[in-house]
Amino acid sequence: VLGRGGFCVVKEVSKITLGETETSSNGGQDKFRDEHQIHNFVQDRSFMETHCVRQGKDCRYAIKRLKGDNDKDTQTFINGVVDLALEARFLSVIRNPNIIKMRGMAMGSPFNFNFFVVLDRLFDIMSTRLVKWKKQIPKGMGKLMDRGGKKELAFWVERCTVCYDLACALKYLHHLQ
Repeated sequence: VLGRGGFCVVKEVSKITLGETETSSNGGQDKFRDEHQIHNFVQDRSFMETHCVRQGKDCRYAIKRLKGDNDKDTQTFINGVVDLALEARFLSVIRNPNIIKMRGMAMGSPFNFNFFVVLDRLFDIMSTRLVKWKKQIPKGMGKLMDRGGKKELAFWVERCTVCYDLACALKYLHHLQ
């Protein structure tokens, strides 16, 4: 378990085993009519299966689904379903390297407890990153460069890169309107 929210739980995906792709009821033809779409769909599925773990240690994907205790209260369940479905809807149209990507979702209705969304795995979030950075501040830090220079420069370059990436993501989202 990587995290828990108000309605959902996020778990690390350590292995993907693919089954057969489903076919539609129109004479057994694939649900995608364009061969290019079919090729990309199958290629993405097999890539996810074979590259689920990065260099033998870090899992690449996470799965997000409703928490099991949401079925006790109808309103909580509905709120959770709407929250997860909206997130899936928004992430399905966003294509930016600085924003988490939705890689897939369960077939069928989001009103089923088996519904899930497959996302890129995050290794930390901004609030935990800020705590880590606070612990890493060198003594006497305040200048961009001093006599040593390299450690302090790396300290600022990492933070400025994160700020730039966040600004690019926000700019992209604002241009979608």
